[in-house]
Amino acid sequence: MKKTLTILLVGLFSLPLAAQSTGYTYNIQRALEAIQYGEMETATDYLSQEINTNPQNGYAYAIASMLGEEAGITRNGQLNLALTANKYLPRNERKLIARMEDIIADIYLDAQDTATALIHLSNIVVLQKNEEESYIKLSNILSEQGKIVEQEELANQAKKNLP
Repeated sequence: MKKTLTILLVGLFSLPLAAQSTGYTYNIQRALEAIQYGEMETATDYLSQEINTNPQNGYAYAIASMLGEEAGITRNGQLNLALTANKYLPRNERKLIARMEDIIADIYLDAQDTATALIHLSNIVVLQKNEEESYIKLSNILSEQGKIVEQEELANQAKKNLP
């Protein structure tokens, strides 16, 4: 639990500065403070208030989605939050959108829906061409499915894009 909370906090507090000026409202600031103190129920309450007041604040959905099971949110709820976050997040928030795509892909992988997971993993590679982890995850799924040609194409793409 402590390791998950640490990873969550690092992810949340590394949200772009643009979010702080555009999407960080009072409720989101309070939710982040509550997360910092391990008060997930309080954080969820503030995020719910933000979503009710400002239903197009993609940052609120994204933070709630990242809280996931730590805050008692079901996988289906987490999926809906991540999908809604991607709908409302500014397009220049590529890293955060990629994080939502990763959550979505993981949920579909858990549900054994690898075809849908592949779509979302491919989106991550498009969004974060310079991130090795994205290529590895997608490559592993392609390998499991026996898609050798696609895996080779991905490897060539990785060689071109990775430093």
